[in-house]
Amino acid sequence: MLWLRKSMRWMILLSVIALNGGCAGPAGNYCDIARPIWWQDVQELDATPPGITRQVVAHNETVEKLCR
Repeated sequence: MLWLRKSMRWMILLSVIALNGGCAGPAGNYCDIARPIWWQDVQELDATPPGITRQVVAHNETVEKLCR
């Protein structure tokens, strides 16, 4: 039973360390990491579903408003 208690302590400690490690985020602000999204050519744009096109345009407008 003693080994079970020791192993449980280690598992809890390692779980806490692993969960805290996931809390780190990228340093800097939005404009340091955000970039406009562009299509390679007209065929790629035509092949993109309308919903995704709207999302990309909204993203690009947000980058333009906040970072330029």
